[in-house]
Amino acid sequence: MAMSIGKQSLKVILRSCEKINGFQPLFAPKLINNATKRRELCLAFACNKWQKHIQQHLPTEYTPEELITWSRTEAQELCTKRLQNALVESGGHQKTLECCTYVCDGSGKLIRPQLVLLTAGACFENSLPSSDQKTIAMIAEVIHTASLVHDDIVDNAELRRKKPSSHLVFGDTLTTFVADYMISVSSQLLARLRNPRVIKLLSQAMNDIVRGELSQQKQGANLKEQFSLYMDKTFAKTASLTTNACAAVAVLAKCNDQLVENARNIGKHVGLAYQLVDDLLDLVSTEEKLGKPAVADMKLGLATAPALLAARDSAKLQVIIQRRYSQDGDIENALELIEKYDGIQKTRDLAKEHTLKAIENARQLPNIVFAEALHLFIERLLGRYF
Repeated sequence: MAMSIGKQSLKVILRSCEKINGFQPLFAPKLINNATKRRELCLAFACNKWQKHIQQHLPTEYTPEELITWSRTEAQELCTKRLQNALVESGGHQKTLECCTYVCDGSGKLIRPQLVLLTAGACFENSLPSSDQKTIAMIAEVIHTASLVHDDIVDNAELRRKKPSSHLVFGDTLTTFVADYMISVSSQLLARLRNPRVIKLLSQAMNDIVRGELSQQKQGANLKEQFSLYMDKTFAKTASLTTNACAAVAVLAKCNDQLVENARNIGKHVGLAYQLVDDLLDLVSTEEKLGKPAVADMKLGLATAPALLAARDSAKLQVIIQRRYSQDGDIENALELIEKYDGIQKTRDLAKEHTLKAIENARQLPNIVFAEALHLFIERLLGRYF
C-alpha cells in the first residue's frame, strides 16, 4: 500500500496526535526529518496503531537508571517546595507552617511518591507522568507523613527520621492539629482533580489507615486468627495507601481494567513486603540505622510477623505473645525464640513472595523502559533483605 504525504500534512496529523493522551510532541522534529519514518507514522496512524508504532521506532529518551534518579528528584521537589506552596495557599498560620516544614523537610525515604511516579510513567507508552499523577504522588506522601505524626503522639515516640519527633518540638496539641491540617490539604488537592473514581480510591486509603490503627489493638483467639489480623492491619496501615495511589495514577492514564489491576497489585505487594521488612528490621537493626527506636512494637505489646511465624513452632512464644510481652524478661525471651525458630528468615521469605508478585505485575505495564525502572526500584528497595 503506497502513501504520499507532505510535511505540512504530517504536521496536521502530529497536532492531532498531541491531543491523544500519551503522545509527546517533542518527538515530532525527529520524525519530520526522516521521510521513511514520517510515512510509516502516517500509515500507522491511519490504521489506528500509531501508539505501538511509536513505541517501536521512537528513540528512548531515558534509561531505567535515569528514570529512577528522575523519580527521586521529582519526589523531593513535590514533597518540599510544591507541598509547602500548597500549604501556604491553603491559609495555614505561621506556627502551623513551621511545624509542617519540620515534618515535610524531604528527609524521608520518599518511597511512596517514587513508586507512584514510576508506576504512572509505566502506564503510558510514550510520556512522563502528568501533573495530576504527580499530585497523587504528593498526596500519598502527605497522608503517610500525617499518619506518622499521629503515630508518634499515640506511641509517645521520641525519634522520627533521625531527629526529635514533632510533638516533642511543637507540643501534642499543635502537632495533632497540624497532622489533621495536612490531611485536609491533601483532600483539597484530591478534590481539584475532579475525578470521582480517583477520589474514591484515595478516600479509601485514608479510611483504611484509621481502621488499621484501631484494629492494631485487637487480640486473636488463636495464632491463626492473630496472624490474619496482623496481615489485615498491615494492609490497612501501610499497603492500602500504595495500593490505591498506584491504582489512581493508572485510572488517570486511562488504562483498561486489567492494567489498573496490575498497578493496584504493584502497590499492594510492595506495601506488604515493605512492612514485613520493616518489622524484621525492628528486631535486628539498631536505633541509629532505623532513625527511630528499635524493638518498638514489642515494647508496645504488639506481635509482628517474625514473632507470629516463629510462634507456629513454639508454644512458649505463643504464651508470651498472648500476654503482650508484659512480664519481665518477655522481650528478651521472645527474641531468643524468634531466632531459634527462624522467625526472621520466615519473614524474609514471605516478603520475597510479595516482592516477586509486585515485579511480575510491573512487567505487564505498557512502557517497557519505565516498567524496567520500576522493576529495578522494587528490587533495590526490598531485594537486598533476602
